[in-house]
Amino acid sequence: MPYSVVGWRDNEHPGSDRRTFLKRFAIVVPLGQVGESTWLDAGPLTATVQSTDDAWPMFGHDPAHTGVNPDATGPEPPAEVKWHVSDLPGSVWPPAVVGDTAYVGTGFFDQTTDGDLRAFSVDRGTNQWVFVPSEPGMGVPAIVDGTIYIGGNDNNVNALDVETKELRWTFTANAPTTFPKVVDGMVYVTEFGGRFTVYAIDAENGEEQWRFEAATGPAETVAVADDRVYVGPFTSDSTVYAIDAESGEEQWRFEAAVGAPNTPVVTHDTVYVGSDDSNVYAVDAASGEEQWRFNEPLTPFRVPVVDDDTVYVNNSDTNLYALDASTGDPRWLFEGATSEIFVRAVGGETVYIGGHDMNVYAVDTTSGEEQWRFEAATEPTGSPVAVGETLYVGTLNGSLYALT
Repeated sequence: MPYSVVGWRDNEHPGSDRRTFLKRFAIVVPLGQVGESTWLDAGPLTATVQSTDDAWPMFGHDPAHTGVNPDATGPEPPAEVKWHVSDLPGSVWPPAVVGDTAYVGTGFFDQTTDGDLRAFSVDRGTNQWVFVPSEPGMGVPAIVDGTIYIGGNDNNVNALDVETKELRWTFTANAPTTFPKVVDGMVYVTEFGGRFTVYAIDAENGEEQWRFEAATGPAETVAVADDRVYVGPFTSDSTVYAIDAESGEEQWRFEAAVGAPNTPVVTHDTVYVGSDDSNVYAVDAASGEEQWRFNEPLTPFRVPVVDDDTVYVNNSDTNLYALDASTGDPRWLFEGATSEIFVRAVGGETVYIGGHDMNVYAVDTTSGEEQWRFEAATEPTGSPVAVGETLYVGTLNGSLYALT
């Protein structure tokens, strides 16, 4: 049986790199028991309460990818740094936050030699443990029913027990996988490289239940609602698919005017999607029929966030639009950013955005007025995560901020 030397990182010595700690605290782990991935244990694991109240358990907050945490209040102005972790390997993706722990993937799709999954205490930012995949780079995890589900650059989807740290199963795809959505005992992921493929995986045992393939290139992260899986292309196509969540059969497809739609958001029996063709579309979730579209010429739209009655969506410029979710009519326009904005989340009565100008902005959901801004070390990755009074922001240069 093959073995590998692994170790653990001591946060009391932040200047030391991982290779130093591999030499100082080496142990031997049988790789045949852990699927060629390993744990780096940073000491006793703090008990994690698996509560779904005021949590952010997966990318986009929920299976439908609404990007909204109604229980969060977020930081009061002016936002201050509660804690800051730097020198993490590669880009730092948005965490999943459940109980007293923030679970963070690093180095996903980076051309780096490092990248792993880490658990930080939400109170002080202490690194509790590190899970190192068989190849560097891990994405955004989903934390559901005491299990961590996460994909990465090694083409694997791993299921890890939160309390025992046991690797329960590994599913291997044909390319790096996107960020999992977990609902009703199923894990749904797509391939971020290669052809357009959606997998449905049994959350208990890791067995493939079905796969859906299309002729186009890679697929975006899925949204799941009302027994359907909704997914659009990452590049080169203009089709949004609705797939039966149980059988994997196509239910309908919607063709945008031209250009690739982004990850769909599903709520109010409607699929909302921003597209590279300068449109935001609202499509009936059951039939695939277009309900309305909002157009702003020459400005491709990104992934929206949708709360009770408003669609918040940014374009490839510096603008954030608030649209009526029922009609698509504009409510307000935020133009306060100094460069392209591309990340967003809603917590309570605030929408959070960030962008290439390295700022994170807090904008009032009713008026569109700026409440505060925070300048990070470099531009954020993914979307900010709002839990309680705290906003979590990962960056491209290996930093994770907790703002309060």
